[in-house]
Amino acid sequence: MKIDEFIKGYNGATDKKGFINLHVVRKYLPYEEKVVIANAIVKSFTNKETGDFVRNTPAVFMNEVVSLVREYTDIEIDKNESLDVFNKIEKNNITELLVDAIGSDAQRMQTVISMVVNDAVANHGDLVNFMSIKSDNVNVILDKLKDALAALPQK
Repeated sequence: MKIDEFIKGYNGATDKKGFINLHVVRKYLPYEEKVVIANAIVKSFTNKETGDFVRNTPAVFMNEVVSLVREYTDIEIDKNESLDVFNKIEKNNITELLVDAIGSDAQRMQTVISMVVNDAVANHGDLVNFMSIKSDNVNVILDKLKDALAALPQK
């Protein structure tokens, strides 16, 4: 089911909680799947060129909500429609009802995401890790400089 069809059905339903319960197809997501999802969220905030982690709390929240929809319901989400799904879920005040329908595993999912994000922030902020990342970047620059100098014509 696509999000527009779900929203139309939700808005037409007299029993909103009952409608959402019909579309929750999972009540438990294995721990390792939660960790994979959390790591994907963190990876989306990592600068591919520098390896720097840039925390984006609003985007983490959006990804948490979209992950709940994607992993626990029968709503299909295409790659490029996460923001659209999030806005429609939020606009119709469905997030809290969805969390209630999923039950305690929704909170566990949010906890795992928070742990992985916090680890990424702590690990990136660690001085030794920071120096390691920066020294790797300096080594890359020095290697490129050495190659460029070697390619210069000799006098």
